[in-house]
Amino acid sequence: MTQNEKQHVIGHVKDVGVDPDNENPNTRIYMTRAAQPWHVDSADTVGLLCLAEAKEGGDSAFASSSAIINIIRQEEPELLPVLAGPWYVDRKGELLPGQQPVFDQPILHYHKGRVLVALHDSYYQLAAAKWGGVAVLSPQQERAISKFREVAERPGVAIHMRLSPGDVQYINNHTTVHMRTAYRDWEGPDRAKRHLLRLWLATPPPHSIPLPLSYRHMFKQWSADDRGLSRRSDGGWEYVGVVPLEAEVGQAFIPPAAPAGAAGQAGGGAGDGGSAAAPA
Repeated sequence: MTQNEKQHVIGHVKDVGVDPDNENPNTRIYMTRAAQPWHVDSADTVGLLCLAEAKEGGDSAFASSSAIINIIRQEEPELLPVLAGPWYVDRKGELLPGQQPVFDQPILHYHKGRVLVALHDSYYQLAAAKWGGVAVLSPQQERAISKFREVAERPGVAIHMRLSPGDVQYINNHTTVHMRTAYRDWEGPDRAKRHLLRLWLATPPPHSIPLPLSYRHMFKQWSADDRGLSRRSDGGWEYVGVVPLEAEVGQAFIPPAAPAGAAGQAGGGAGDGGSAAAPA
């Protein structure tokens, strides 16, 4: 799946130097050395391949969304309706024609027998700061997201790791949240910067997890079921995108027009584990 407005299907998770400390509200965090809070990416699965590690920091952690929600249910059940209520997410300026700069998606969903979490921490505060029509987080929302973070960090809930060159990590975004600590790269031209390759994977139906309608904002099209994939004439699935050979910033990629009669492509759509519709 594509990961940004340039339609990259391979993402280079690397500090590209344009905003190393994430001071510009439109900067995607995966292009910086800044810490990434707990979040999910806009894909069924995120894969990371480590090419080079940082001098200091850059550690990863992940945690079970269901485990976090179960603990909150036991300790502060009044926060569950807050997590399941409206939360407004900033798109960081990556818009498709007809899209608004902010979209509404609950953090907590219970859909067709499954607990699903779509967490975009920091994008909620950003939406309120940038757009006059979006209310700041209520005290109940502040408490709910603070509780979620606190539970996610607990021993026995969070699993911490540091990826070394050659390591590969795959995470299911519907059942798991993840984060990354800030880092500092080696200095000098003889040492490589921290560099990971990121892949966002879509699971085509009928094998994909059913998702509620609000997920259409994350999957770059108007149906959460097809994940933005197009059906080929042979019955398979495909997705138009670009594979950059190195980390880059710049103008958005304009995909070629679909052949007459072909299923249309749609776009839209965070983090080490980062999208035009969601974090990172």
